[in-house]
Amino acid sequence: MKRELGIARCGLACCLCGEAAHCAGCDSGDCPDKDRCENRACSLERGVAHCFDCPQEDCKKGMLQKSKPYGFTAFARRYGEQALLDCLERNEQKGVVYHREGIWGDYDQFDDVEELLRFIKTGESGKDKEALKKMTHLEQMVGELLDQAKVCFIAYLDDEGYPVTKAMLQPRERNNLGEIWFSTNTSSQKVRAFRENPKASVYFVDLEQFKGVSLVGTVEVLETPEAKERLWRQGDQLYYKQGVNDPDYCVLRFNAVKGRYYHNFQSEDFEVRD
Repeated sequence: MKRELGIARCGLACCLCGEAAHCAGCDSGDCPDKDRCENRACSLERGVAHCFDCPQEDCKKGMLQKSKPYGFTAFARRYGEQALLDCLERNEQKGVVYHREGIWGDYDQFDDVEELLRFIKTGESGKDKEALKKMTHLEQMVGELLDQAKVCFIAYLDDEGYPVTKAMLQPRERNNLGEIWFSTNTSSQKVRAFRENPKASVYFVDLEQFKGVSLVGTVEVLETPEAKERLWRQGDQLYYKQGVNDPDYCVLRFNAVKGRYYHNFQSEDFEVRD
């Protein structure tokens, strides 16, 4: 953000404009639209620096017919130009994009002015909150399935590129949906395959409730003492005779990136959040 470019007379953010690399801003005299800009001509005639300095609050002249400049003008009139710049700068740091494609960006999705003002203030829209609420509920349902499923499968690609699926014991740990930890044999084919190609999928199913979730991502093969100690449980010596330091005992950390959840006779795709 080039804060020194400030806000244009019509309310657009010169400081965030995609043209900022070679344009010095609305009042520089270099703007290619200056001679045909209705808001510039009007504000100069009225002796004000910006449309938000004008007492005619309901004006829809020129660019003010569009929701973004109208909303920015309303925000600056209500809270001040510096508050608007502060919010735009903070929102940019949060990942809000002024121009994504052409002149369209995250601030252009609003028809309701008050909703746009709330978005400027917080960087979060009502749509974002609803999506987050829905995602949180989905994550909860999928997480419960992961914890309760008695059947789990992991798939990898063999040397010839064919997918191979293996049944697994339940995960020893998980960190939300993004990290799922398994223990297995170092000598197994899947470990050799994951060392060559880490791409994988895991599938959990609840046969009684007819629910399932597929997750795709990558697998890391871990043989550090810390990782092996972390997943070691009482009774594991039945499988690994040399105990936690058995060379045939290792850890798989599956890092999920997206998934597909099946329930109530329908499927739902989702991205796995960090």
